[in-house]
Amino acid sequence: MRGNRGLRLSSYETIVRKCGEVAWGDADWPSLIAEVCRFVEGEKALLLVSDRFGVYHHSLSHRHKSEATERYNSGYNIADPRLPFSMTTAPGDARTGQQYLRNETFSDTEYFNEITVRADVMDSVHGVICDGEITGRIALSVQRGFGSDFFDTTSVKRMRAALPLLEQAVMLSAKLNLRSGMDDGMEASCMIDGESNVRFSRSADAQALEATGIGAVSNGRLLIRQSAIADLFARAFARPRLDSPVRFRIASEPPLYCNFRLSEVPEPMRWMMAGGRCLLLTFVTTPDVPDELTEQFAAAYGLTARERHIVQEVASSGNLRASAEALEISYETLRSHMKNVYEKTNFRTLSDVIQAVRTGDLSNLL
Repeated sequence: MRGNRGLRLSSYETIVRKCGEVAWGDADWPSLIAEVCRFVEGEKALLLVSDRFGVYHHSLSHRHKSEATERYNSGYNIADPRLPFSMTTAPGDARTGQQYLRNETFSDTEYFNEITVRADVMDSVHGVICDGEITGRIALSVQRGFGSDFFDTTSVKRMRAALPLLEQAVMLSAKLNLRSGMDDGMEASCMIDGESNVRFSRSADAQALEATGIGAVSNGRLLIRQSAIADLFARAFARPRLDSPVRFRIASEPPLYCNFRLSEVPEPMRWMMAGGRCLLLTFVTTPDVPDELTEQFAAAYGLTARERHIVQEVASSGNLRASAEALEISYETLRSHMKNVYEKTNFRTLSDVIQAVRTGDLSNLL
């Protein structure tokens, strides 16, 4: 067999170990793709993420030149003659490129010359890792060049054996990394791109996002109701990078409102961005705190006017970093103010203060 060109093969035990390391952040995705490529007896590989239109975009690659992957994403991915066939493959299943469509059936096309020949991809094993609400459709294509043999059933079976492990790594990694980008107290998150396509870390987060009143989620896209919020998103995506999070607040069902935070996607999950840049949107719904409750709390415990204003903001947002930004003071300055509040009120934690203000609890005076 002339596949793999003498490269060492990976064992199934290696794939099991590597998937676990990637899921918990102890290894990166490119290293896992490289191991699976060797396990399937391939020479190079592409991790493919589908957009909401059912078109694959290259995400990560192994032993491919960058110009080849950029060329594929530039429009040839839409013209891929095997795309309609590969989209019918069920999650957990795999097929060779020749099973989908033999090379000779499209050898006279521009796609064959610009992608197949120039990228040196004679055959592939295409495996679908997952296709769900949280992740979207993600596939792995392990490939061989024209100096090798076509893939056989052994490689297809190896790909099928690796797919459940890859799915588990994707799901756990997505949940851990997307939620790691959230502030303390934030309760839900999603990735969103410049066209408002969204991808959630948990299926329940889609309903949570709609419940905030920001808009409706339809066919994987967030339909933003308020033009001002849509403009804010547009300005955020117009910047090459968000050096600091963009925060905003909207009224939800009275007496609730929702705090939002828009930031860069954590580095370990950027491969999930299909066809362009995404940002991480996190949000939490909190009760509106009437001024009279804060005034009552401040008067009872002898807080200064500045401390009363700070407690009002903190009790409303439920988050110190968001409050510091809203108050236009540093996080450390806010912590210093809250330390004084703790001493005057005899509450030990932020959550205790917030709960006391929101409920009118003055029990520490007794």
